[in-house]
Amino acid sequence: RNGGYNSVMGFDGQYRFNEANVVSANFLNSTLKADKNSNAHSNNSFAFRLSRQTRTFRGNIGIEDIARDFQSQVGFVTRTGITRLSGSVNPKLFPKQGLVQRWDFTLFGAMSKDKPSNLNETILYTSVAANLPRNTRLSFSADRSTEIFRGIEYRDGTYGFSASSQLNKRVRVSTGYEWDNGIFYQ
Repeated sequence: RNGGYNSVMGFDGQYRFNEANVVSANFLNSTLKADKNSNAHSNNSFAFRLSRQTRTFRGNIGIEDIARDFQSQVGFVTRTGITRLSGSVNPKLFPKQGLVQRWDFTLFGAMSKDKPSNLNETILYTSVAANLPRNTRLSFSADRSTEIFRGIEYRDGTYGFSASSQLNKRVRVSTGYEWDNGIFYQ
């Protein structure tokens, strides 16, 4: 249209180097020319993630970078102008006896650099879950985070509880409560 174009090209892939470990990565280049009278601009995006998953542990660490002017009109990019480092660990314990059949622990953290404001966003999330007979699960969770919106840092946090159980083959019940220190943008 009007002599302009948007092209995106690159590569992605993953490599499983044993049953439990996977490396995945992608690199994309976007070129945008708004119309026939403008210059073409090119920017990049990349991501790299290392994951491990076994019966008793799940975890990953990753980094991604999306240039401020990265444009993809052929797909959907939720946000540009960030660099993010994230990771999670999720150990699982299987007690030999007692009512709890499995304990699940989760710890997730991420730090993002918002390039336009040069400020950092953070999130730290944790949860503990007890898995009981009859596919019953009790879970407690909490998180603390910051968010950047229009160059202003907002603080947020959530505490939650959930419970679910399979009563019979056809009936499952669940409930939950969450307290959120919501963000009100100005």
